[in-house]
This record gives sequence, structure tokens and C-alpha cells, in this order.
Amino acid sequence: MSSNLYNVTNVKGTLFFTVFNGIDQVLWKSDGTAAGTMQLKDMNPGGRNVYWYKEFENAGGTLIFSFYDDIHGSEIWKSDGTEAGTVIIKEITAGVYSAQPSNITYIGNGVSLFLATDEKKGFELWKTDGTESGTNRVKDIKLTSSYSSDPFMLTANSDKTKLLFGASDTKYGNELRITDGTEAGTGVVKDLFKGMFSSYPSNAINFKEDTYFFADILDTTVHNTSDVRTIRKLCKTNGTPGGTKIFSLPSLEAALNGSANVYAMGATSDLLYMIFLNYSAYQFELWRTDGTDSGTYAIKTDMPYYYGSGLKAVGNKMFFISYDLNYGSELFVTDGSIAGTTMVKDINPGFNGTNLSNLTSYNGKLYFTADVGYGPFFWSSDGTDKGTTQMKPAIIAYTYYNNSFVQANGRLFFSGLKNVGTGTELYSFDGINTTLVKDLFKGAGSSGIIDIVGGDTVCYFFANDGKHGQELWKSNGTKEGTRLVKDITDFGDTYAANLITVHNELFFTIYDVLWQSDGTKNGTYQVNDAGLSGVSGLGNFTAFDNKLAFTAFEPSTGQELYVGEVTGAGLTIAKATDAADMKTNTTTFSAKLYPNPVHSKASVEISGKMKNLTIILSDMSGKLLWQSSRINQSRIDLPTERLSSGVYVVTIKNGDESKTLKLVKE
Repeated sequence: MSSNLYNVTNVKGTLFFTVFNGIDQVLWKSDGTAAGTMQLKDMNPGGRNVYWYKEFENAGGTLIFSFYDDIHGSEIWKSDGTEAGTVIIKEITAGVYSAQPSNITYIGNGVSLFLATDEKKGFELWKTDGTESGTNRVKDIKLTSSYSSDPFMLTANSDKTKLLFGASDTKYGNELRITDGTEAGTGVVKDLFKGMFSSYPSNAINFKEDTYFFADILDTTVHNTSDVRTIRKLCKTNGTPGGTKIFSLPSLEAALNGSANVYAMGATSDLLYMIFLNYSAYQFELWRTDGTDSGTYAIKTDMPYYYGSGLKAVGNKMFFISYDLNYGSELFVTDGSIAGTTMVKDINPGFNGTNLSNLTSYNGKLYFTADVGYGPFFWSSDGTDKGTTQMKPAIIAYTYYNNSFVQANGRLFFSGLKNVGTGTELYSFDGINTTLVKDLFKGAGSSGIIDIVGGDTVCYFFANDGKHGQELWKSNGTKEGTRLVKDITDFGDTYAANLITVHNELFFTIYDVLWQSDGTKNGTYQVNDAGLSGVSGLGNFTAFDNKLAFTAFEPSTGQELYVGEVTGAGLTIAKATDAADMKTNTTTFSAKLYPNPVHSKASVEISGKMKNLTIILSDMSGKLLWQSSRINQSRIDLPTERLSSGVYVVTIKNGDESKTLKLVKE
């Protein structure tokens, strides 16, 4: 089995490096001979957790590095090349909260500089001479994380043209924000809890043309000015202050502000559903709302906590997993009424129930995995007992290791096993047939597919063909269109994280370094953009429009939101938020494509202020297909019936503003 080598550093003729052994990293050294190449120290001999080495630096003959373990967290360490001499220098931040040392730089005379945090001053400049007493903060230069806006809940809005998220600043507090990917186009949607108080938005979900969320609103029934109280309410927004509404739903608020907490939300074509965790009864409750108090109520309250699950909409039906005393844990469905909330089928007869997972909506039906005897097997359901069946041929669908059912090129992809003759490989379902796409690891061996993500016309994943290790592949659903993209790590496997696509462009991280791929070997590389200078801790990746959004830490500003514009030339990154300079949103119009995807005719629906509208329809290469100008109506029909299947771009220009929408023709 091959191993990954990292952190290779020469320290006066001794080569230090780490080896990933399948569980964690282990420190090795070499003098260039077989006898002199050996494991130096295994900090985790039990192999119970993942420990990481980073930031190797030759400090005048001593190795200085950052190391994480469960006792100290991430701290500054050193090694003289012996097991006894490989020790922590100083625990700057006590416990597992970590100093997070980074940017270690040797400046001579045995002294190294680095950035670290002690949880008091935030991230500052430190120095070390390799001793505990000689490891100190250089100066409090105010590079603290206390000025972070700490973005969270990144959610593309209903037409996917902008990004909604929560963030904090000293002027508005923790409120809902919106961005078009630029600093100028980023602001507070509406200050729901006036002043520096916070509404703490949460659970954002798109329903019809708006984004719904919960927020803390000032309780105006309390008249004592010294007693500021809030009440959790349901809200919706189209991204503008005037288009933001606070609902008054007493029955919902009584549950939410009692002993319940929002666990999951989902929307069908006509209703918004919520699962609350009722702490007093320790049960899940399924609620629905149409935006009116009379249309807001619980439809199922006897859902034991350990057996409940999230929600998956298919048309006007909402599927979920619940528990029945007679049948165990099984698949349920609701049409929004109490009488219409029923168990779909006793898939595994008896009270033991069925292990259901990976609920996915595709082509008007629900697809999922279910353990019956063994498994998990590939199943489908139309919401009826008779229409809930195991797919033929019998395929075991492996939906762990960041695998799931993903959609691309009109197909459903997953990692599956039909027989031991081909092992576990890539399968696809086109709505009729389930087929083996390609036997990547020839014979009975399995390719070990992980991290499947879907783009517009291709899916990406990491797999082992027995020749290159675990590396990046792509597929359009055909044998010929399934190929190795790039052998990123020459010796061993590549371990990626945060996989996401923007149309057909893939983005991922390898040890906190951002990569991108267009599906070709030469087009797969580390993102080298000035906007990423000094940035670490990348996460919360979210796609909207032609943009990639993520949060990251930079010492001078803390944790903020970054947005990259995906172009033919690569990724151009800009910081979209800064807690020191937040503002209110001034967007004047919004646009939506309906329906999307489209089979025949589609329209653009405009709301807000309109000024000399121009609609442009083009293909993904930028070729102009159709254009209409000086429009003064709110709904514009597009000539989509003349288009062939594929992905297109619709650009709406409104005065000095513009929006770009993706249109899928099936």
C-alpha cells in the first residue's frame, strides 16, 4: 500500500518528512541511505485519531514545526532528529483550543518568528529560540480575530444570483447579509433587531421566490425598557429591505419559543415544512406552514428523537424518516395534512425497521438506500406502497465517505456494487436503466470511490484504478467519457476536501490549499490568486451564479467571506466582507427563471424597479443566441423551445445593474 509523503525539509543534511499511513501522519527522517531512513517518532501509536504536522522550518539546524494532538491542540514543536528530542516547545494556548502556529520563518541566530493566538490577544507575532522561556509574543499589534464578521449560513438565494449569509459587525450586530460577490455589493438585508443588537438569523431555505429564515425579533409586548426580550419568528426576504417580511404566527412561535428548536426545514411546491426537536418530550415534531396562522400547525408529533431524519421534497410531497412502534424506523410521506401523513411502506417487515439514508429527488421520484437483509440497496418511491421498490438489478449503493447520489448530465451517479466480479465501481441511472459506467480497477478489485460531486454535464470523484493511487476522475456517464483527470500526488494517494462545482468547474482543497479543475490535466492546478495571500482555514464552500463563496481566516481581519469569480481564465478572488465596513443593501431589482430546468418554454420574471431592461441569451461559450432590449414588462418569454438540451446563460441588464442566471434545457 502506498503512503503519502509531506513536509519534506532538509535540516543540515537530514531530511525530515511525514508519512500518511492511512490513519494519521508519522514523523520520519533520512540521511539518504536505506539504513538511515526510519520512523523518528509516532505521536499516536494507538492510531485512534488523526494528528497533523505542518509548517516545517529549518531553524539553524533544528526542525521547528506545528503539530496537532488531542492533549495540546495545535502548538509549536521542535526536533533535533532524535525521538527524545522531538518535543513541544511551549503550550501557548492551554488545552485543545490551540495556538494554531503558522507562517514559521527562521530569521537567524536560532530565532524563528511565527503567528499564533493565546485566546487573549488573538493572532499576534511570536518568536521562539526553541526553549519555553524564549517563546514569547513579539508585540501586541492588534492582529486579532475579534474584528471578524464570522460569516455563516451561506445560502444562494432563490434565483441563484446572489448569496445570503449571516455575519456580525459593531454597527448592526449579527444580521442577515447579501452579496453579489463584490465588496460594494455586500450589505445588510435589513436590520431586524435595530442597532447593535442581533437577530441571529438561522435555517435559511428557499421557498417559491423568497428565502425563509428564523430570527430573534424584539418582543414589543414587553414595555419595561430595562428588560429587552426577543421572540423567535419566521421571516422571508427577496434580498431587499422592502421585500423582507416578519411573519406573525402565534402557534408556530409558541412552539419555537417554548422548548423546541429547529432541526430541519424543507419546501415542496406549495408548503414549507419544519422539523422541531421538542426538548421537553425529547421528540421530533413535523410542522407545515403556508404563511398564514390558520395554515400553520403540527402534522406529526410522535417522532422519537433517535429515529427521525431530515426532509426531502419531491413535487408536492414531502418524504421523511420516522419511527412506528409496530414497524420500526421506515419511510414516511406527507401532503401537508394530518390525514395525509402516513408511512409509505414497511420495507423491512417487523418492528426492527429499515436503515434508510441518502433521500434524493430525481425525475419526479424519490431515490434512497435501504438495508433489507444486508445492503444498502438502491430503492425508489413514488410515495405509495406499490410504487416503492428495490431497483433492478440489485445494486448495493455505498453512500458513505462523502459519497451520495449526485446528478450530472441528466443522470444519477453513485458508488455501487453489483457483484464481486467487478468490485465497487461507478454506476449511473438514467431514469430507466442502472448501469456500470466503467470498471476502473480491473477485475474483482474495487476503485474505492469517494467524494462524488455533480456538475452540469460531468461528475467528479476520487478513485483508485490500481495504477495511480486515489486520484481525481471525471465522468459524463459513458465509458469513453470516464477518465483520469490528473495524478496529483505522484507517490501515493491524494486526499481532498471541500469538493464543489461551479457549473463544470471543480474546486477543492488539499491541506488547506485551494485547487481547481476544468476536467483536464493541464487545467487542474493550485489556485494562485493574490486574494488568497495569507489566507487559511478555508471552509463553508457555496456556489452561486458563476461564483464560488467560502469563509477563511486572514490575520489582519479575522474570519471573513471571500468570493471568487469563475471565468475562462481561472478564479479571481476578492474579500466580500469586512466587519469594519458593513453597510445596508441597496439592490433595486431581482430576476427569476421559471421553470428551470425547462422542457419547452421558459420566462424571466422581474420584480422591483425596472429601467430599460435588456435580456440576453447565450450559450456557455458566450455566443449570443437571442437578445431583446427596452423591455418594460415584468415577465419576458424566452425562445427556449428552439434550444437543444444543454446549459445556457441568461443575462438581465437593468440600468446600471445586471444579473446572470443559468438555464438548463432538458
